[in-house]
Amino acid sequence: MLLGQAFSKEMVTHYSNSKRLPDGFSDLIGQLRQAVQSDLAKDHVAGDQQFANSVDRYSRIALGLSVCFLLVPSAFGAVILPLWFQDKAYQGGAVVMFGMALYRTFEQCFSTYGGAMSVALKPQYLIAPILWNGIATLCFTIPMAKWLGVEGLALMNVSIDVLQWLPLVWLMSKLIAPGLEIWAHLRKAASILAVGLGISLGSFFLMNTPYFQAHKLVGIALIPVMSFITGAIVFGLGMAPTPEAVVLRLRKIHPKIVQRMR
Repeated sequence: MLLGQAFSKEMVTHYSNSKRLPDGFSDLIGQLRQAVQSDLAKDHVAGDQQFANSVDRYSRIALGLSVCFLLVPSAFGAVILPLWFQDKAYQGGAVVMFGMALYRTFEQCFSTYGGAMSVALKPQYLIAPILWNGIATLCFTIPMAKWLGVEGLALMNVSIDVLQWLPLVWLMSKLIAPGLEIWAHLRKAASILAVGLGISLGSFFLMNTPYFQAHKLVGIALIPVMSFITGAIVFGLGMAPTPEAVVLRLRKIHPKIVQRMR
């Protein structure tokens, strides 16, 4: 309803098309994240500190997976969207695609917090972030749309999540998972995000250069390369814990690598 007031039908379509891939990537990662609910429940029974460690671990895994397989691929919108939609591609679609990918990346991390609230039998604390998201969206959708167009909607969504990150972690540490160290957790998570942002922003600007605009398939071929580099840094350096299924497989290949990654 709000988009209909702010934009023409054509612009709403451009917005929906530009964020379609980030939404799809996010859904896939969300399915992987749901598999950790049983581990969170088990660690909640084990005690506050183990539960806090589990929240820290799985939220950073979710963030690490998101920067590798959601944020970095979505930085290639300048070559993906013209190949996909041809002449119908929106000129600012790459900005919308990247901004919505960053928003979805935050949401994957936050979803782990939400899962922990449910496991702790305190789902009522979800009301505060839900209200914040709803009220901010109602208040700022039309002003941001009129000011910056559909690109402004991506900026609005990212801003909503950035502003609630610290309060949400504070809430987790005080009422949901006592023992979660606010600043240590934010520092680790921010380092993962910084790596993802650095590589994705570099890729974003690179894809807008004349060479890659003329050779879009070369840019597409770089997507798995940049995602692999991001994963090697984030998981290889231990910024995010390596998922257990990956650890078990790597242990068969090279035990010493596993020791460093864990």
